[in-house]
Amino acid sequence: MSRTSRAQTKNGEIKRGESRLPIPSPAEAYYLAQVMDSREVATRLVGLLPTDGPETDAHRHIRREIERLHTRSGAAWDSFLRQACSNPAERSALDAMGFPDQVEISSDDGMPVAVWNDLADGAAGMWNNGLTIAVASGATTFTPTVPFREVRTASLPEGTALIRITDHRHAATAAIENVLTAMSVDIDTHVRHCAPSIAWRRLAHLVAFYNKAVRLTAKSLGEDEYRDWERRAPKSVQIEVMAQAVVAGAWTARAQQIVALQLVAQLLANTMSECERADLDGGEEAWVPATLEVMDRSIRVIADMMRGYNIVLMACNGKKSPNFEPMTIVRPMPRGLPLLAVIPKSDAVTTLSR
Repeated sequence: MSRTSRAQTKNGEIKRGESRLPIPSPAEAYYLAQVMDSREVATRLVGLLPTDGPETDAHRHIRREIERLHTRSGAAWDSFLRQACSNPAERSALDAMGFPDQVEISSDDGMPVAVWNDLADGAAGMWNNGLTIAVASGATTFTPTVPFREVRTASLPEGTALIRITDHRHAATAAIENVLTAMSVDIDTHVRHCAPSIAWRRLAHLVAFYNKAVRLTAKSLGEDEYRDWERRAPKSVQIEVMAQAVVAGAWTARAQQIVALQLVAQLLANTMSECERADLDGGEEAWVPATLEVMDRSIRVIADMMRGYNIVLMACNGKKSPNFEPMTIVRPMPRGLPLLAVIPKSDAVTTLSR
């Protein structure tokens, strides 16, 4: 649920106890509108029922209609969760919050925003400016998957052990993997199987999205969140040493996530440029598969690194049993250091299709 952020007043002050979730996808907005509409109508119908006295046929008809609306809102909520969440843990975390209290239109960017009131343990979100994905209509644009979603640790299966990730390179590698995982979902869904000319433009669109996310979120970082208290743009690096570059530039976990986002965007942009220069006459038919080959390899490299880090951390904490499965939580809720959730294998998280 990484899009969640604390509400702000018109003066920019944090309004405590309130969480906000920007809704960038038309499908998410559609199902959430059904939820809110059905609930509002049902609430109004409840007011027509008598508090005492005999019940008429009209009243029984109203009760049936209320039940139908509750069923409709529940089905729409399930559809919203499937659209908004990339794995069962995220879905449980968002589902545990229940229906939002209201849906607003942001005065800054016109994006729908779901609002939950009185969430005492709500945490400030990654996109505390409200990440807006300004996608144009047409075949070459899409709404990208937002990385660094929050996971409510209380919603994880019973028997899950939570281990704090205190090694900076382990945490940095987890942040890089999180971005690459979100990117791989978009590549598989929107790029890999479409015409090369469209795929190439969609890859460029993905780079633009990540760069915009960096610009929005970096504004919220203080200078003391960077190494040596110096705000500087990270240099482009190869995937094998990217975690070291993240650690070299970022001090806090939040800063690591932003630097990781920027470096992955640079990796994709540079790969596209290099593939284009290597075969100027090949066109998109040659450039797209060459770019995807590099990105697929990068995903495998980081996955292997994470597997090693996780195995070592599990072993150091006595969790070597084959009956457990590790899951990295980059942004736990309530807020804290990144976590390694060691989940009983029968309840292990698998990625949901989007």
